[in-house]
Amino acid sequence: MRLQSDTAYRFAAGLGLVAAFLIVWLNVAAGLIGIEDDDPANLLYAVVLGIGVMGAIIARFQPGGILALVHLRRTP
Repeated sequence: MRLQSDTAYRFAAGLGLVAAFLIVWLNVAAGLIGIEDDDPANLLYAVVLGIGVMGAIIARFQPGGILALVHLRRTP
């Protein structure tokens, strides 16, 4: 059972890293919200990624801790 959960965790972590890379890449290349005048709202993407990274560090990259952070971030 441990092997399956470890594989799923690694897959999810890899998928999250790919998604973060694509968000940063698209934001730098074209700007996701506004191309003209470097719209400051594009910085919100960086803020969200930063909060996610800080939460993962606080949870020490453990699946249980990250799951608790996801439940805390959920909107009621």
